[in-house]
Amino acid sequence: MSRLKSPGDSVQVVFNTSPLVFLAKLDYLEVFLDDEMVFWVPPAVAAELTAKTDAASEKIQQLMSLERLQVRQSCLSSLRNGLQRKLGSGESEAIA
Repeated sequence: MSRLKSPGDSVQVVFNTSPLVFLAKLDYLEVFLDDEMVFWVPPAVAAELTAKTDAASEKIQQLMSLERLQVRQSCLSSLRNGLQRKLGSGESEAIA
């Protein structure tokens, strides 16, 4: 999970798959998302979550459909592409 903030903007929290799944399994994700920050996942993370059929992933998918978790692409494509040589797509997109 990364926090990004630009002057005058609200805090943005970017999630990778694992933290979302752990928070959902602990029944803490919805409490966490009740903050005023903007929460989002990269497309590769959303794809990893939609490929799963367990209860935690289904809960996360529901939060994405309600847009409490937004799916957004990073603008830093060169960083993302460089990271993908050593990391998975979800990790690379979450960092970039």
